[in-house]
Amino acid sequence: MPHTLTTLTKNFVLSVPRSKLKLTSRSTLGPDMNIDGPSSVPVPSGLTHPAQSSGNIVQTATTPITVCLIEDPRLLAVADDLPAIRGRASRVSSLLRSYGITSQLQVIPAPLASVEDLNAFHSWDYLEVLQKLEADDELPDEVLDDYGLLHDCPILPKILTVCRVLGGGSIKAAQCLANGSGQVSVNWHGGWHHAQRDHAAGFCYVNDAVLAILELKKTFSHVLYLDLDIHHGDGVENAFAFTPNVFVASIHLWESGFYPGSGTAEDQGLGRGQGFSLNVPLKRGTTDERFTRTCQRLVDRILEKFQPDAIVCQLGCDGLNGDPLGGFNLTQEAYVNCVAILKRLEKPLLLLGGGGYIWTKAAITWTSVMASIMSVHLPLDIPEDDLYFLEYGPSYDRLITKSNIKDENSDLKSKSGNYGQNLIS
Repeated sequence: MPHTLTTLTKNFVLSVPRSKLKLTSRSTLGPDMNIDGPSSVPVPSGLTHPAQSSGNIVQTATTPITVCLIEDPRLLAVADDLPAIRGRASRVSSLLRSYGITSQLQVIPAPLASVEDLNAFHSWDYLEVLQKLEADDELPDEVLDDYGLLHDCPILPKILTVCRVLGGGSIKAAQCLANGSGQVSVNWHGGWHHAQRDHAAGFCYVNDAVLAILELKKTFSHVLYLDLDIHHGDGVENAFAFTPNVFVASIHLWESGFYPGSGTAEDQGLGRGQGFSLNVPLKRGTTDERFTRTCQRLVDRILEKFQPDAIVCQLGCDGLNGDPLGGFNLTQEAYVNCVAILKRLEKPLLLLGGGGYIWTKAAITWTSVMASIMSVHLPLDIPEDDLYFLEYGPSYDRLITKSNIKDENSDLKSKSGNYGQNLIS
């Protein structure tokens, strides 16, 4: 068995240490986890008093907001078993719990989406292929390739049910905002933004972000989608390219050969949707400061022509320094700052996960974002009772440091006068 796995990863061939991608053939669902049946998890009621201390967090005396976290054992099991992020969901959930954050918000189980729910975006042809695969029908490679189910999206056990679980989580997150259950709704196990209407792509089998937006549209007329993953959110942009009622914006790495190859500054929507997509392609080495300034300028530009009633933010954190599929030089502060920018708009806010291929760094980042949203202070040290405490060594703290790699954006603005790149500072 080779020490590295050479895989067709997001449209280019990359050799990645097996220990980082953790691609194995062994299912982690286990015989006792029924992903078809109902799932439940205790739902804590309300928030503690803002002056109280809870566990490892200290809550500041600001007005609390209601936050819904979509999570349950079935959703965790399914997310943990996805080949590209095997085991990540448990580490994110564990850190939230060990810091005491989970006890301070509403934990909502994810219902199983119906096939009709998935068909709100995905084609019947694609869903029928998933249904056949779930029934263990054998399909020729030519058919699988047509539906994106080779290479970076291999066939999964109970593949249609997996899509129903992942899609159901983000649909429920949207419903929590629509029915007023929360001001902020979070599904860290969603954010699969590359899946297209009729095929899987880029590790993504179901586009739960599109499904969540469509659910929000039943209540909110105008929805802003902001994608902060280092890879352009092509599936979401394609889904809403022709509508002026969903503004799709993305800050991402763009260079020749980097997946998915779309998201240039010239991509601004089509037909009636022209001008309602905005892409800011950045170069390698992007820092927290540049990323935050770019996000603020992007949001300011959007608000000049579009007033959202609700906001969806895909918070893939593969832009963190050292991510094997990244290239930026970010720490968790970039993501905390960008979410703070959106929170200040005082609109219903839905946060989704996405990329992030160093599990502990993803857990630290999304935990830090949750703490910021809830105005709580986290101790620097990782709680010793965390189930994965030893994986945070040797420092055992929340520090994500940046490196001394060059920020290749330094002279980008002077070389380009186009719309999106003028936002880069």
